Amino acid sequence: EVGRRYAPLVERVDTRNDLNWVLAQMLGEVGVGHAYMGAPGDVGPGQPAHSIGMLGADFALETGAYRITHIHQGAPWADGVRSPLRGVSEGEFLFAVNGVPLDTTKDPRAAFDGLAGKKVTIRAGPSPAHARDVEVTPIASETELRAAAWVERNRAWVDEASGGRIGYLRVSDFGMNGFNSFMAQLGGQLTKAALIIDPRWSPGGWTGGLLAETLSRPELNFLTYRYATTTWPAIRLGVHHGPKALLVNHMTVSAGENFAYYFRKLKLGPLVGSRTWGGLTGINPVPSLIDGGSLNVPGAPFSGHGEWIIEGHGIEPDVLVEDDPGSRTEMGIDPQLQAAVREMMKAIEAKTGQ
Repeated sequence: EVGRRYAPLVERVDTRNDLNWVLAQMLGEVGVGHAYMGAPGDVGPGQPAHSIGMLGADFALETGAYRITHIHQGAPWADGVRSPLRGVSEGEFLFAVNGVPLDTTKDPRAAFDGLAGKKVTIRAGPSPAHARDVEVTPIASETELRAAAWVERNRAWVDEASGGRIGYLRVSDFGMNGFNSFMAQLGGQLTKAALIIDPRWSPGGWTGGLLAETLSRPELNFLTYRYATTTWPAIRLGVHHGPKALLVNHMTVSAGENFAYYFRKLKLGPLVGSRTWGGLTGINPVPSLIDGGSLNVPGAPFSGHGEWIIEGHGIEPDVLVEDDPGSRTEMGIDPQLQAAVREMMKAIEAKTGQ
C-alpha cells in the first residue's frame, strides 16, 4: 500500500537526492524504530573538506574585544579531552590570531578558518597593553571536549551535593568505548554509598545487558586485608551493593532502553526522568544499493514473554521529572539529575539511618 501511494512521486524524481526524499517519506510511514536512511548513494561530488579550528572555549564581546568566559576541560585524569588553550586563563581577552587582529563583527572562530590541527600564535591577555603571544593547536571539533566537561561538571556537583556519598557514572555509548569508560568510572566510585547512572543522549549499541549484569553482581564473600580499616566485597572487586538510580529521557534510545528495562527488571533502583524514545526493533545487516546507498531495515523486535514491548511507546520512569531548562541551576545542572540525588539521599538514609 505504501509503495503504491508513493510510486507516482518516483516518476518526478530528477536527482538521487529527490529519490532519497521519497524513500525517507516511505520509511516514515512504517513508524518503527531504526528505520531510516543510511548512506545517500550517488548524489554527486561532496563539498571539499573544510574545518574551523576550535579552542574549546566560550567567548563574550566586551569593551570591543572577545573575552574568554569559560575554558572547557574534562576530568583531571582524562588527558585526551583538554582545551588547546594552555597558558591562557578565563577572563582574559583574545586580540589577534597569527598577527591579524580579530574582527569583532564576526564570530571569533572565523579567525581560525582552516587552522584546525595547525600551530597557531594567538595574542591574549587582560588588556592590549599586557597581552602576550601564546602558541596553540586548535582542534577540529569540540564535541567530545564539551561532552566530557559536562560529565565532569555533573560528577563534581553530585559529589558536592551529597557530601561525597553519591557517585555519578556516564554511559557515553553502548559500544566497547562506552563500556570501557563506564568500567573505569565504576572502579573509582565503588566505595560510594549510592550511584547515579546517566545514559541520556547516548547512541545505541549492544552492551546494555552487560552493564546491567555488572551493576547487579551479588556479594559473594568478604575479605579484610591486614592493616586495612575497611571490609571490601571480594573476590569480585567490581561489586557495588548500595542504592542506584538510572536517569532516562526522550533521548534514552535503542540499547539504552533495553538497559533501562533490565535495570528495572533486576530491581536495581528507580528510573528517574521522562519517558524513553520507544524504538527497540533492532537492525540486521542489509546489502547496500547498487550506487552505494543504503537503508536500515529493522527486523529484530525486543520482546518479553511473547509480548512486543517498548517499541512505539518507550519506558515510563518511576519518578517523573521533565527536563525544564528553566529549572537548571547556575552551573547548568538539570532537574532530572537533581531529582536523582534527592532519591539517592533518601535511599541512603533509609538503608543506614544516617
